[in-house]
Amino acid sequence: MKTSEHVLIGRINKSKGLSGDFTVREVSRELLQFVKNGMALKVGFSASFSKTFTLRYFLEDNPQQFVVSFNEINSAEQANSLAEQGIFMDKSTIEATDKNFMLTNDLIGCSVYDIKAKTLIGKIIEVLELPANNVWIIKTENGDLPFPAADEFIKKIMKRQKRIEVYMPPGIMEILHNYVKME
Repeated sequence: MKTSEHVLIGRINKSKGLSGDFTVREVSRELLQFVKNGMALKVGFSASFSKTFTLRYFLEDNPQQFVVSFNEINSAEQANSLAEQGIFMDKSTIEATDKNFMLTNDLIGCSVYDIKAKTLIGKIIEVLELPANNVWIIKTENGDLPFPAADEFIKKIMKRQKRIEVYMPPGIMEILHNYVKME
């Protein structure tokens, strides 16, 4: 029997108010688009050692914290009993919604190809999560290239092959060449 894989959404901090709401920190913002009221989520110190709860709501309280409520939790005491535990989502929920979606960690090691020049640019070695869009750091033959991971430049993602085809924005390779010259 195949076991489902789960991804961490965030960590429960403490109760908020008296009705069973609680705050969540270290939230993975890339996963929020897949979180829906009424869905089943797991809560535990790991996905393997967890209990399933039904999400009532998941709201942003401030930029660093969210307020979450589960149908099964109705008091501050019950909410506090979950402190420091993780909230996990079934990865198949994400894949059913968007087959090409890749978690940040899944991008590391992907080969990136320039579709116009039909050449390998390099491999992603790091992902910087920035407000406007993520930036991939691509290890090339000539050094590390910061690449803006905006939808307009990403043409095709082949998840199983760990291959990403991109359109290179004009002038981006000059960033690498100028950076190398300055060292």
